[in-house]
Amino acid sequence: MRSRRITLGVLGGILVGLLVWLRWGIEWEEREVDRGYGEEALRNDFLAAERFLRKQGIETETATGMARLDALPPTSDMLLLSASRVSLSERRRQALLAWVLDGGRLFVVAESVFDAERGASDDALLDAIGLFRVPRDDTDDDTDDDTDDEGEDAVVDEVDQAGEDDGGDFEDEAEVESVGEAPAPGEEREEGGAKTLGEALAVRAEPARCVEDPAQLSILASASHGDLRLELASPDELVADEPEVVRSVFSDDRQIAILPVGRGRLVAVTSIVPFRNGRIHCHDHAFFLYVAAEGVDKVWLLHDPEVPSLSELVLQAMPVTTLGLLALVGLLAASRSLRFGVPDALPEAGRRRLREHLEASARFHRRKGGFATLHRSLLVDLLRAPAAATESTRARWASRAGVEAEQARLAFSEAVPWTRREIVARVRAMARLRRTR
Repeated sequence: MRSRRITLGVLGGILVGLLVWLRWGIEWEEREVDRGYGEEALRNDFLAAERFLRKQGIETETATGMARLDALPPTSDMLLLSASRVSLSERRRQALLAWVLDGGRLFVVAESVFDAERGASDDALLDAIGLFRVPRDDTDDDTDDDTDDEGEDAVVDEVDQAGEDDGGDFEDEAEVESVGEAPAPGEEREEGGAKTLGEALAVRAEPARCVEDPAQLSILASASHGDLRLELASPDELVADEPEVVRSVFSDDRQIAILPVGRGRLVAVTSIVPFRNGRIHCHDHAFFLYVAAEGVDKVWLLHDPEVPSLSELVLQAMPVTTLGLLALVGLLAASRSLRFGVPDALPEAGRRRLREHLEASARFHRRKGGFATLHRSLLVDLLRAPAAATESTRARWASRAGVEAEQARLAFSEAVPWTRREIVARVRAMARLRRTR
């Protein structure tokens, strides 16, 4: 008892000393750590684009999926479709094509590559318009460049007419509203600063650095706004049918295409990534989106939210998963050190010795006629337990002890057994009940 008190006193002193050291021995410093985008930005890939267009005075709304195509907006609006159109129904495709021909403006991503053997791609909408994505032929880079210059200049002037009417260069005014406080791409962290676990995990949420290699940038010439640079390098290029070539505008590497379709207009790119939250701050991504939306009443951004990977979900729920793991380890440790439920069965040697002892005791009491006294003392001891008050509690007690219902009923009976077999069974049942009360 004395050693236990000494041990508790030492542990208590160590705990008090640790608390005092934590309170006055550590200098606490508050540090703001960037955790990446907020929940709204994680749910909406085009939150930055939406806020930027609103800041420029263009009404903008974001919607998930293709449900908006069931009730198309007025032709004075612009639709941006970043969602996949592979499963687009024929009814929706025909309605969307008629909407563009009637004067609507459509911004799409050309994802499906043209299959020369089938003579079509998986994008029936762009096939019907006459725009295709094909593998680039590096041996014939300058094809049709000289013949299309005059037509391209004419359409560029038409595309930029709205900007000329406003009489200003919007390039200086175009500022993307940040959805997070991530460091600037060229900003370095302070040397010697300790990087916490939170900072290390937050690095993956920072926007990637902007591409500076001119060979990886697509340049679209504009008479009013100059050259627009976008990160759209891909091994494919966009081509149009012969009747559409003269009236179409392409970037220098044909990653961007602007086509008049009927009374409407089609803007096609090879990737939607430059206009998402993580890349829209680079180069002229936001400004190109503004130029494409000039003159419309409202912009509709339709997208399919990306499903996060398992690793991203684990990182987001790390506090909860860590607590759950600690709780699981604690339960496993407790299960090793504590005994739950019915005691484990004795090993074979122990069971044999117990059985021999019970049989010897039964033979002795049967010969001497003293088993009635032993039975009475065991029965009185069992009846003192609270679990022996009613039949239902006795049944639960017997179930917990692993005793059959009939044996439990006889164990609480005042009838004294006299045969050797009955005495052994009765004492065994009573002993098991005593151990688990």
